[in-house]
Amino acid sequence: MSDKKIVTFKKEWRGYAVGEIAGFDVAAADALIESGRAKPYVDKAVPEKAGKAGAAKKTTAAKPPVADGDLPPEQPEQPEQPEQPEDLEPPELDEKP
Repeated sequence: MSDKKIVTFKKEWRGYAVGEIAGFDVAAADALIESGRAKPYVDKAVPEKAGKAGAAKKTTAAKPPVADGDLPPEQPEQPEQPEQPEDLEPPELDEKP
């Protein structure tokens, strides 16, 4: 099994969006990092060192604050459809024999 290196994308690249996480072989990941398109992935939910051997701390991962540049584009509002009165009937269609 080949070694993989996980990166987080800083710029769009070949279908990957900014902020996406992906694993590549070490050479490809290093090339992405050197080009500035990605940075090494750091899992914030996993502590690097445990306080005491054999006793792991229970942590709750909080969502990082959203920066202005990380917000998804706003969706345009859909125009409201005018309500039709209930007493109106659809027009009759002529049936051809």
